[in-house]
Amino acid sequence: MKYWRWALGIALAVSFPINAADGFDDDFSEVVISKANAKNLLYGSLDFEAHYNINNDKNLSSLKVLADVIGEYKLNNGNKVKGNLKVYHDFVYGANLSNYTTTPKGYKHELNLNELTLEGSINPKIGRQIVVWRRSDSIRITDVLNPLDNRMPGLVGIKNLRLGRLMSKLDYYFDKLNLSMIVLHENRFSKTAAYGSDFKISADKPVNKPSNALDNTGVALSLTGVFEGYDLGLYFADTYTDKPYLEGGVLQFDNRSKMLGMAYNQAIDSYLLKAENAHFDHIKYNGMSVTPRQEPTCC
Repeated sequence: MKYWRWALGIALAVSFPINAADGFDDDFSEVVISKANAKNLLYGSLDFEAHYNINNDKNLSSLKVLADVIGEYKLNNGNKVKGNLKVYHDFVYGANLSNYTTTPKGYKHELNLNELTLEGSINPKIGRQIVVWRRSDSIRITDVLNPLDNRMPGLVGIKNLRLGRLMSKLDYYFDKLNLSMIVLHENRFSKTAAYGSDFKISADKPVNKPSNALDNTGVALSLTGVFEGYDLGLYFADTYTDKPYLEGGVLQFDNRSKMLGMAYNQAIDSYLLKAENAHFDHIKYNGMSVTPRQEPTCC
């Protein structure tokens, strides 16, 4: 018990001066690298986390320092390079702060280039990026393009849990509508709890994931509009869903499906109405394959 109290005290003692320092606003700061030419920006956050699980014998479960750094560089031709680097180190592994005997892969430290994009003057964007498809805050029905980091179940801040994916995106704006055309080059899936962590006591199963070959490239389209008092989004995606199934003792990720969805958001007096709906044409589950029933047509 003394370890987690000590760690929490250190985390609080260090985090308060950082957030209160001149130039910092809550979790994020913005630093202009070149004051004479403010086209180059570097900003981000530094967080400390301590976790204690009362239902195991590991003492302190986690003691992390996390850095989330965002950089922007504007080229002379008007294009912009933007990147997001996430890095963390968990001191609980290998520092005699807990009773862990197994260090799950990626739990001690991780370096994740979450976003790296090249944005053009005609609104194309190429690179690893995050594209949000939804109107609800925490329910992911139409939000299917980016996987999540679910190694710590129960966290609800989806904004910070999304993992970037390599895409090419082109936006076209007309009237109050935005048409987005997306090519999905990378097949990346959500991270779940691994063996040896607080949330997984069984051995990890082997996995079979589709490669990033041209034949496995996905496509996506969205049409969104923001109107007076409401907004609407229509979505289509043809890609591998983030739903693996177990077959022959191997987790299979070849669950390719076409998704057609919509999202609606309307302000009514002091209330906010949110609605989402999605249709998937084919999904495989453990031991079965589900295809929506086709209704007979007449005449």
